[in-house]
Amino acid sequence: MEILANLCESVLWIVFLKIFCRPKYSRKIDFPGAVSAVLLLMASIGLSDQFALFSQYTVLIDFVNAFGYTMLFLEGMWYWKLFLIAVYNVALLGSSVLAVNTFVNLFHVDATVLVAEGNPLRIAMIVTAKVVLVILVILSRIFRDKIMVLQRAGVWVIVFPLITISVGTTLFQTLVHFYRQTSDIVWIVWLLLMVCALCFMSFQLAYDAYRGKQQKKMSDFLRKQMIIQQQTYKQQYENIRKVRKTQHDMKHRLVVIEQQLLEKDYERAQNYTRDFLMELDGVKEFK
Repeated sequence: MEILANLCESVLWIVFLKIFCRPKYSRKIDFPGAVSAVLLLMASIGLSDQFALFSQYTVLIDFVNAFGYTMLFLEGMWYWKLFLIAVYNVALLGSSVLAVNTFVNLFHVDATVLVAEGNPLRIAMIVTAKVVLVILVILSRIFRDKIMVLQRAGVWVIVFPLITISVGTTLFQTLVHFYRQTSDIVWIVWLLLMVCALCFMSFQLAYDAYRGKQQKKMSDFLRKQMIIQQQTYKQQYENIRKVRKTQHDMKHRLVVIEQQLLEKDYERAQNYTRDFLMELDGVKEFK
């Protein structure tokens, strides 16, 4: 069960990163790279399960492995890759903490039972954590386009996971404290719903504000384009007016030249024709 959980966690790492970053190379190169990254992540998690001291550095080693994979095999700016890795870490730790505290606080399971190998409750807790993680990855795929908007925030996008961790930790501590005071599952469910609604409203307001700013930029751009088009149309109108004037004068000019030729005044006809051709040069800009 532990191996399957580690495999699920490592595969979801790569799947989550590939949702938001395109591969740099062909499938023949990208697939072995993804498999290697999964194996390295599984090794890191497996070693952390075997050696207690090593578990202190598991998050850092997973971070290095995932960042190395994204830099070598995926496209995108470095800060966007850091953001994705940090977000997945938040989801990973959050799903685990949520599963543990659900069993401890809601079902009153002893915490020592959840760390005992082979215990059915531990297996149930691990399955719960991985199911929550899978759901979060699926939701990230569904809302991919909206999440990709954050990439335009630049390097500041890295701050978002840190804020999420701070706010999430505070809310969770408040949640646990509130439950211990009331010991009523109904109130804890209502509080959870309120927290989720609050997070959704905050995200929606931030997204709407960003979209409004983008729409304003687009409106300004379209307004400038319209001004340029109006200037172009005005210039075209002047060119058309010149052409029509030239067409109108053409017959009369030819009549004058014909009369001069009949009178055998060739020099005057030649000068008149030269002047007329110079006037026609001003019409060449019309397209």
